Amino acid sequence: MKQYGQLIYEYFKTNFIDDKNGGIYSAVVGNEVVTEDKLLLNTSLALLTAVTYEDLETAVKQYEDLNLFLSEKNRCEVLESSSVSVDIGKVISLQTELITTLSLLSYGTFISDTQILLTAKEYFQKVSNKALENNFASIISVDGDILLSDQRALNIILGVYISNEMQLSFLNRKYLDRFQQFKSVDGGLWSFLDSSNRPLRNKGKLLIDNACTLLLNSAIVDTNETMNFIDKNYKHPEGGYWNKIDKNNKVSVDNTTSYYTFNSSPFPYKSMLDHAILVYALSKKIEIRLFINVL
Repeated sequence: MKQYGQLIYEYFKTNFIDDKNGGIYSAVVGNEVVTEDKLLLNTSLALLTAVTYEDLETAVKQYEDLNLFLSEKNRCEVLESSSVSVDIGKVISLQTELITTLSLLSYGTFISDTQILLTAKEYFQKVSNKALENNFASIISVDGDILLSDQRALNIILGVYISNEMQLSFLNRKYLDRFQQFKSVDGGLWSFLDSSNRPLRNKGKLLIDNACTLLLNSAIVDTNETMNFIDKNYKHPEGGYWNKIDKNNKVSVDNTTSYYTFNSSPFPYKSMLDHAILVYALSKKIEIRLFINVL
């Protein structure tokens, strides 16, 4: 498994990293760059990946590139090919900001740098305070206008996880309180709440959200219960898992929601990302259990 991961990582480093202008290309085909725009999200994920592979040289480079997005002068979530900010990127996406926080936390821990760890904590507090002001809206403009008011379960899970890692009890309680509102009486988590904190039932329950709950403390989420729910409702009889289920916990085609919202496929499918996240979350849970058994 590690061998395959290393091969993919080397391909990523060779083809996606822009050594000249900084940042990560959004899309390539073979050795050819398709989209030159750079996303804060991709650079944050690249930093997390470099830390995971204990690749100090690449981690240092990605940390430097991360600051291209975060400087006061250039604060933006999207940069064009030469790493200059563009208007469309002048937003605050809660998911992107939380993953950026996690990358800073991981990098600071990796190189034992107290200043970066302090920066990560201050960044998280700023992001979380903004989220609380806007009822955990998914996207707001830099001027504070709400662009997408839907609340995403994944964002709240990240908030619970990071606040616990940073031992920020006040923010941890805030995220935990909201986490409870995503729980469904029929099992699992709804993936979205509206601005009034009601489940957006038509958007169902995404596998990636329910898989990520496995990263949380066992006092919050029962691992066996979660895996039983995933196996029962998402599993394909010939192997793998569907990416979503509907409000009735069924794998189905939803033409109506897709037609009117334009933001999702009506068809369920098997996602490589979802499977990778599920495997990663389970591996972290196993690591924790092995550590406890050693103690």
